[in-house]
Amino acid sequence: MVHAADEPHHTRDTRDDASRLGARLLGRVDELGVALANTVRDRVEFYRDSALVSPEALRTSCIAHLKYVFLALSGDTTLELSAAEATGRHRAELGVPLPEVLAAYRVGLRRIWDLVGAEANATGVSKKVLQDITSHAVVAHDLFAQAAATAFHAEMNQQILDQEQRRIALLDALLVGHVTEQQTLWETADLVGLPTIGPYVVIAAHVADVGTPALPRVAERLSSRGIQSAWLLRHDFHIGVAALRESTHHDHLIAVLSQFASSPVGVSPPYNELAKTAEALRLARIASLSATTGSRVVVFDEAPLAVAAVSAPEVMTLLAQRILGPLDSMHGVDRNTLLDTLIAWVDAGGSTTGAATSLYLHPNTVRQRLNKVEKLTARSLTNPSDIAEIRLALEIVKRLPTPAPR
Repeated sequence: MVHAADEPHHTRDTRDDASRLGARLLGRVDELGVALANTVRDRVEFYRDSALVSPEALRTSCIAHLKYVFLALSGDTTLELSAAEATGRHRAELGVPLPEVLAAYRVGLRRIWDLVGAEANATGVSKKVLQDITSHAVVAHDLFAQAAATAFHAEMNQQILDQEQRRIALLDALLVGHVTEQQTLWETADLVGLPTIGPYVVIAAHVADVGTPALPRVAERLSSRGIQSAWLLRHDFHIGVAALRESTHHDHLIAVLSQFASSPVGVSPPYNELAKTAEALRLARIASLSATTGSRVVVFDEAPLAVAAVSAPEVMTLLAQRILGPLDSMHGVDRNTLLDTLIAWVDAGGSTTGAATSLYLHPNTVRQRLNKVEKLTARSLTNPSDIAEIRLALEIVKRLPTPAPR
C-alpha cells in the first residue's frame, strides 16, 4: 500500500488542486449549467429548432452533467450515473435522434475544458497539474456521456420490442378475425406495414421445425420486388399477408415462394378488404394441404381439383375409395402400375402417345392398361363426367392417405 507521505509530490498536488478546483466550480454549477444549456441551443441546430426537449429539461440535464464532472474532480467517491441514465432514457422517449444527444455532450465537453482551464489559471495551477486535472475531467465526462448513450440504446431497444409485440398481437388478431372496425383495420395496417387498400393475399407455409421460419427473410425478399408484406410465425404455420398492388406482384410473389419454399405453401385468392383476412387464411391453409413434393406452392384459384381433394378429408377419402377402390383387387404392384399410367395419361392431357412417351412405353401398352382401368372402375375415359371423377380421385390419392388395399 502507498501512503500519502510516500506519494509523488505532483500526484498530491494534482489531487489537492483538483479537489479545490472542483469545489469552486461546484459552487457555481447552477449558473454554469444554465449557460451551458444556452450554448447547446446556440450550437446544436436540433435543440434550437425543435420543441421536443423543453428549456427546463435541457437546463436540468446540463447542470447534472457539470455537477458529475465537478464532483469527480473534487474527489467525491459516491458518484452515481443515474442522472445520465435518466437523460438518455428521456431523450429516447421523446424521439430525439442519438447523434443530436451526442452533439450536445460534445458541446458540454468543450465547455468543461474551458471552465477547468479558466479556473486553473485563476488559481495558479501549474500546466503539468492542469493536464492531469483536465484528463480526469475528460474521463468523468466520458463516463457520464457513455451512461446516457447506453440508457438511450436500452430505451430504444425496449421501444422496438414493445412495438414488435404490439405488431404481432395486432397481426394475429387480424388473422383470426378479431379486428373488424374500419378505423382499427387502418391502424393495424399502418402498424404492421401494409397499405390500407388491397388487393391482398394470405400465404400459409408449413413449419417443419417449431420456431424456425419456413420462408427465411421472406419479407426482405418480397420488399426487394416492391411487395409489402407482414409475417407471423406460429408453431405450425409461417403466415404472411402480402399486398399485390401492381399487376406483376403476383408473379413475383410466386417466384420468391417457389424459390425458397422447403415445405408446403398455400396462397389464398386475392381479396380487397382486410376484414376478410381470416377467411383468406383458411383458404391458404387448405391450399397448402394440397401441395406435393413436385409442387410445393399451391395457389388456391389455380388448383381447384387439388384444393377440392383436401378440403373435406374424410369425405374425399371415401369418394376416392368408391371411384378407384376396384383397383384394389389387383396385386399391389399391378395396382400401382395402373395408377401411374392413369396419372401419366391425365398429366399428358388425355394423350395416350404423351403418356407412353413419359413412361417409356409403347402406346399400345398404355391403351391396354387404360382399358383395364375402365373395366375395373366402370368408368369411361371418353366420358367427361367420368374423367372428372377419376381426376378428382387421383388428386385425392396423391394428397391424402387412403386405406391400404385389402
